[in-house]
Amino acid sequence: QSAAPSSPPDVEIFDIDRDGEEEVVFSGEKISFCAKPSYGGMITEIDYKPALFNLSDVLTRRFEAYHTRVKKAVIKKENHKLEVIHGVYYTKELGLENYLKYDWYNRGSAIDHFFGTDTTLEKYSCCEYRELGDFVNQPYKLAAANKKPAKNGIKLSRDGCLWTDNGIIPVTVVKRIESINNKMILKYEIINNSAGEYEFWHGSEFNISFSSPCGDGCCLSSGDNKIKFGELGEFRNCNLLEAIDPFHRLKLSFTAVGDSSFWAFPLWTVSLSEGGFEKTYQGSSITAHRKVFLAPKQ
Repeated sequence: QSAAPSSPPDVEIFDIDRDGEEEVVFSGEKISFCAKPSYGGMITEIDYKPALFNLSDVLTRRFEAYHTRVKKAVIKKENHKLEVIHGVYYTKELGLENYLKYDWYNRGSAIDHFFGTDTTLEKYSCCEYRELGDFVNQPYKLAAANKKPAKNGIKLSRDGCLWTDNGIIPVTVVKRIESINNKMILKYEIINNSAGEYEFWHGSEFNISFSSPCGDGCCLSSGDNKIKFGELGEFRNCNLLEAIDPFHRLKLSFTAVGDSSFWAFPLWTVSLSEGGFEKTYQGSSITAHRKVFLAPKQ
């Protein structure tokens, strides 16, 4: 984050990943990032240039065929040579089946969630929660004014719905993504297009590839509340969450306007190597969320 004002970023709109859909690429002095309107208006890459580091280099948790063998794997005995025995799998630690969680959407940033009332941090971290909206991985429209490169940012919108116990609620989400003075700024407008008043529980999720789940100094903190990257954490009624990663020379500040809260949890995957099954820390999910009542058309 630069103390002195910097020049506006270069903004280009083109199909960078060759999937037939346009992406928006911001190239700033210290920070560059890429937004994908066709997939939830998600930010797919955040590059911090001074550290030559992509903050969004996070794997999505997917099923692998060998995961069916994790629960039956055994620990290699001391001084026992690894042998390829039909039907026998080794593991570096027991209980890895508890880390087998699978994502139904790609891991990125600026992901828009609408949570059900029974959602908890534990359910959310396991991707076993109730998602009410169709905004996470569905296309957003790039505003007509942004069809040519903009000065500081872009405007995305989606007319979607929430599937609730009270029926289907039409909702519009307008999301502005800006880059000013080496800061990324998200501005949200949520519009209740129904004929009734409802409470909306919205969250904006970031997934960051931190270096270590439990390294010295690696932590998330807000006031006196502090956790390691490898821990689940809930930061209630705060508008500032700081992430410190000394190994990557990073200090990130997540600032939310209004009465917001944050959820954080680690992303683990289980892989198979010559030494057996092992878990790997991929990074952490950080979600700013808040509840708000909206009258009809508000």
